[in-house]
Amino acid sequence: MTGKKLGVAGKKKAAAQYRAPSWNPSTPNKFLSFSPQPETRNPQQVLTRLPTSLKNRIKNEIEKVEEELKMEYIPLWERDSHEEGVKIGVKRGEKRGEKRGEKRGKLETAKKLIERGVDIEIIADATGFPKEEIERLTKTVH
Repeated sequence: MTGKKLGVAGKKKAAAQYRAPSWNPSTPNKFLSFSPQPETRNPQQVLTRLPTSLKNRIKNEIEKVEEELKMEYIPLWERDSHEEGVKIGVKRGEKRGEKRGEKRGKLETAKKLIERGVDIEIIADATGFPKEEIERLTKTVH
């Protein structure tokens, strides 16, 4: 149809040939039922044809909505305490992570100092580790 201008009759004929995609509002998965091919109306078939990244995004969105729906049935005072508990848990986790990272850093520093032949007393003083732990570390480094 390139290069031709359609008159009113030609436009009507083209519109009649076009088959609009089917839409079934009674289907629970409305967003999956919109499809011009009848064989792809099954939500399972549509989902299996989607790319993995899109499947994961859909799955995450469904999980978020389900979680929100669960929260609607929790009394307001419990919801607030739940959110407060989550915040406290996150803060505790951050503190633990910081402490572990700090300790790892000190261990790495102690290992490097041991490799360079620095005295155990100086390493213990610099890192805050007991001398016994520095001595154990010396055995693993050498």
